Amino acid sequence: IDRRGHVIGYHPGYQTFRDAGEWRRQKSCLEEGIGKTLVEGRQHFLMFDPLNTWRIQEECGMLLDSTMGYAARPGFRCGTGSEFPCFDLFNRKPLRLRERPLVVMDGTLAEHLGMSPDEGYETLTRFRDVCAKFGMPFTILFHNASFDGIEWPGWREVYSALFSSGGGR
Repeated sequence: IDRRGHVIGYHPGYQTFRDAGEWRRQKSCLEEGIGKTLVEGRQHFLMFDPLNTWRIQEECGMLLDSTMGYAARPGFRCGTGSEFPCFDLFNRKPLRLRERPLVVMDGTLAEHLGMSPDEGYETLTRFRDVCAKFGMPFTILFHNASFDGIEWPGWREVYSALFSSGGGR
């Protein structure tokens, strides 16, 4: 992954969104294992505590988070898809950490909303086009399971078509 130039992100466990010690422990283990410092990530299950999560991430050296998205619907949870600086509500101070909001997640479309691959593709292209129109990053989450043709038939093709030059399925 690293040799291909991809970003390796940190995706800590479920309860870490308000547990700094466990957050730090898991990050250290991963960094030691891959021999690289990690500065980008997203919380597991999009778990977020406004008084703690961004502060914990900042204290642990993170520079970019993509947790702020809806789990049950696609859309702009922060009112934008554009990156913005985070703020420590507890200590009332700006952080170096930036948020790049999650716009759409695969599980939202297929599991929460029960969309077919065709309906999912239409939704994804609509959000992709809105992001392009306003110059925002199109931050999406596709889990590796989405590429399983047995459990998720048709979704691998949705992902591929979304980023193909023609853009059609």
